[in-house]
Amino acid sequence: MLYKIINDLVDIPAIQYLVQAPSRPKYHNTKYHQPSTSTSYHKNSFFPRTISV
Repeated sequence: MLYKIINDLVDIPAIQYLVQAPSRPKYHNTKYHQPSTSTSYHKNSFFPRTISV
């Protein structure tokens, strides 16, 4: 699902939910910042859980 969101294959705006992390040219160029969470409810939601994996 994250692949589909990033590649605009579904109607969920990636820019609204994902923030790209700066990366070095020789490393993978699609790293994203994991949003900080204060509750386990949000920590286990789709974007924080998927980005950490």
